[in-house]
Amino acid sequence: MTTAAEPAAEVVLTADEIQEQMATTRRQIHERSDEVVTQTKELSDWRFYVKRYPWVSVTTAAVIGYAIVPGRTKTTGGDPDDQSEDSNTDVLRSMLAATAKRAAMAHLSRTLGGVLGGFFTADDEAGPATEGNGDE
Repeated sequence: MTTAAEPAAEVVLTADEIQEQMATTRRQIHERSDEVVTQTKELSDWRFYVKRYPWVSVTTAAVIGYAIVPGRTKTTGGDPDDQSEDSNTDVLRSMLAATAKRAAMAHLSRTLGGVLGGFFTADDEAGPATEGNGDE
């Protein structure tokens, strides 16, 4: 049984083993960076989302189109009640636009989190072996 005061047994590696581990690590970093570049290009292309989520894409386009197209102006007299109808339309447009933005950002965050999370938490074969938890 080891105590906290006793040092853990150190693993001594030869220079060749260290160079081999460094080469393996460099190769893994290069492979993963290529994957990230490929996935980033795919995620930044709007066609990817249209193919993968056609109904969401159509709905989002309709909402954004409705939000950015100006409403018809009323040519009737200067009745203040007519302004409330216009302001309600503007409020609805801004709410729909904000909702669409939030949904797009949430989706992008989840997707990028999955891509980048997998990149940073991938199980490395060349990583050091973990020692016991000290209860021995």
